[in-house]
Amino acid sequence: MASLGRPPASAPLTSADIPAGSVSAVKVASDVATQAEIDLKAPLANPTFTGAVLGTPLSHRNMIINGGMQVSQRNGTSSFALTNGKFGTDRWKYNGDSSRLTAQQVADAPAGFHYSLKLASVGNNSPGSTAGSGMWMQLEGDDVTRLSYGTNSAKTVTLSFYVKSSIAGNFGGAFSNGAMNRAYPFTFPVTTSWNRVSITIAGDTTGTWITSGTGYGLRVILNSASGSNFNGSNAGAWVGADRRDVSGTVQLEATNGATLNITGAQLEEGSVATPFEHRSFGDELTRCQRYYQIVPAGMHGLPGFAANSTTMKITYPLAVPLRVTPTTSIMGAGSAFAVGAARAYGSGAPTIGKYDPHICIIGINKVGFTGLNSNTFYSFYTGSTGTTLDSEL
Repeated sequence: MASLGRPPASAPLTSADIPAGSVSAVKVASDVATQAEIDLKAPLANPTFTGAVLGTPLSHRNMIINGGMQVSQRNGTSSFALTNGKFGTDRWKYNGDSSRLTAQQVADAPAGFHYSLKLASVGNNSPGSTAGSGMWMQLEGDDVTRLSYGTNSAKTVTLSFYVKSSIAGNFGGAFSNGAMNRAYPFTFPVTTSWNRVSITIAGDTTGTWITSGTGYGLRVILNSASGSNFNGSNAGAWVGADRRDVSGTVQLEATNGATLNITGAQLEEGSVATPFEHRSFGDELTRCQRYYQIVPAGMHGLPGFAANSTTMKITYPLAVPLRVTPTTSIMGAGSAFAVGAARAYGSGAPTIGKYDPHICIIGINKVGFTGLNSNTFYSFYTGSTGTTLDSEL
């Protein structure tokens, strides 16, 4: 049997094996090879797989921390009243009028998740013109560098999350910069059953954006009650104003007992909502602890040094470095930090002495002791109540 260019072999033909001009279109019988057969043998230039889109990373896609509502350091699974600046689950901050919502981490979630953040309205509080309440996810500048906002290279992103409510209808929210003078209001449909919604946002090529450092890089706002000062009819476009909602959407706080559950929140580059990036609880907790940690009550053996007869300087190990020098507060009615077998307590809340954001140690000062020996080391007891280290945005 004649061969074309070389004897038969098990290796496939290449273009080098075929003399130039020896094959023309008329010499190839029609339908000898289908396009599908050719595609199977050709290199895959841009292959796709179910559940993944090449061109986006397979991990570290999700810029939102605690999107699955797994971590709730402050309140566990207890229900509590939201006040301005208080957090629901970790990293989800309420901005708005106090005591109009309760929040709770609940074991009510779609398949593949365990927890959601549940908001419940307390009273019929229709928003006035100056109301602008909602849950905020705030991202650092360093974490949004990749988006190049404020430049001609600004990237498209997609926000997705699972949601349900006791009220079916269109709810609202917005993207915003740190200065709250650039916003992209949006709406999303909600039913009484769990559904995943997604919103694709073209990158903002103008405005002032913090795209490095530890300051406010980007806010994702999910509205609970906004008045005319903070909403408008311009959904789906960037505006040079503080907008947190779109007029005509459901106002959760206006209906007594109304509920809203959220979980599986993801923000990623691109115009496609990929499957939620599940991270381990340990990974999610570590990310949250960059912003908030608890010095628990009842810990013994912490090293301390008496600066004088009334002041102790305590060295405390951190789980991870905090974002910036934290503020402190006492969590309960007891006293924090004691010294000696008698547990003699200092008075007042501890303060931060020395902190370097690149290491996992912090210096805590405590005053109000009596009779300490200056320049002497002591072993400390953390006291009968915990102390918080707050480094949140």
